[in-house]
Amino acid sequence: MVPSISRLIHRSTFEARLRLPPTHPNFPHTSLLHAICAVSARYSAAVHTISVEEWVRRVDGRLGAKGGPVPGTWGIEESIAMEECFGERNAKYSQLEAKLEGTVGRKLMDIVQGMVRLHVVRLAMKAK
Repeated sequence: MVPSISRLIHRSTFEARLRLPPTHPNFPHTSLLHAICAVSARYSAAVHTISVEEWVRRVDGRLGAKGGPVPGTWGIEESIAMEECFGERNAKYSQLEAKLEGTVGRKLMDIVQGMVRLHVVRLAMKAK
């Protein structure tokens, strides 16, 4: 579907970082891990995911006439835990972590990689 997405992260380096304890400073950022889970869910039968059509309908419903978010529909106040779709739930957790940690300046490359991964796949899904 998105052939270049695997080039975003160097596999052997990422796997080495993943073997570190979660308290280690070089352990991958949680927003990146959630983004990987969100993207991977689309290719797994083991978890519940919504259809591409349902996803596009949800995203379009959250956008206002100018393309910006409708107030109260795309924010931290959403009940992420109530989301039934595994991929969407992890995408929301990834975005939340990026918002909370992105301003601090730690592990910015992990956060950017996670956000790029989510947006590239979402753009490819929307183009269908």
